[in-house]
Amino acid sequence: MAKFSDLWRVLICRTLRLWDVVSGECLQVFWGHPDSVLCCQMQGKLLASGCASGSIHLWDMSTGESLIQLKQAHIGPINTIVFKDSSFFTGGSDSHIKEWSMVSCSCVKSLQGHTGSVEALQIIDDRLISCSADWTVRIWETHPPILQLGSVYSAQHCETISVKKLVTEINKSPT
Repeated sequence: MAKFSDLWRVLICRTLRLWDVVSGECLQVFWGHPDSVLCCQMQGKLLASGCASGSIHLWDMSTGESLIQLKQAHIGPINTIVFKDSSFFTGGSDSHIKEWSMVSCSCVKSLQGHTGSVEALQIIDDRLISCSADWTVRIWETHPPILQLGSVYSAQHCETISVKKLVTEINKSPT
């Protein structure tokens, strides 16, 4: 078990680490975030990470090299990242969801609808599900134009929403 001092050192260093879960060996260290890393997501050999200052890094997982840094991608912390084809989505404490092109490395859309911090994102089929501190779960189409579907689900805590229940509800809703 890690000691508190070891955890603190990792937070101060503002790093991500790739671990071999079988051997416990650290395979790669990713340096360069200006603040504490709050989320990360992998796709192939690409790693995306977001931090408390609102910046995003895209990394080469095999070399640890920072390929792209997007400063002030959100106003405030980035809480969640999810990949979809040649783009990725981020959710932040600014209540916005942003779609980013991996080709142009730019924001192509900003989705608004939540009134609280966006805490979690999930892609199911061609739909983006967002969970917010405003106690709602929203479902968005991911094909242009991105539209919020009619259903907004209310919950005490986003973590208690069953993904199975959401998928059932999504399949019932007209498209």
